[in-house]
Amino acid sequence: MKVNLVFGSEWTQVELPDDAKLVKPGFGFGSRLKAAENQRKVVEDAIRNPLDIDPLSEAKPSWRVTIAFDDPTVP
Repeated sequence: MKVNLVFGSEWTQVELPDDAKLVKPGFGFGSRLKAAENQRKVVEDAIRNPLDIDPLSEAKPSWRVTIAFDDPTVP
């Protein structure tokens, strides 16, 4: 599937696998997130308990995994 993503100050079109899971802005959190007090803990918790998928500790060698971080400087 082709999707448009913000890249710097512009948009870019990328090709993703058809079974890719896209997390839209505001997914379950409203429109804004508070800054994390302990970023390391938040990242570790997210890896242990990702959104809508098994924990990464259960990943198989054949799996392809992408870890994405939201950039709050873009819309």
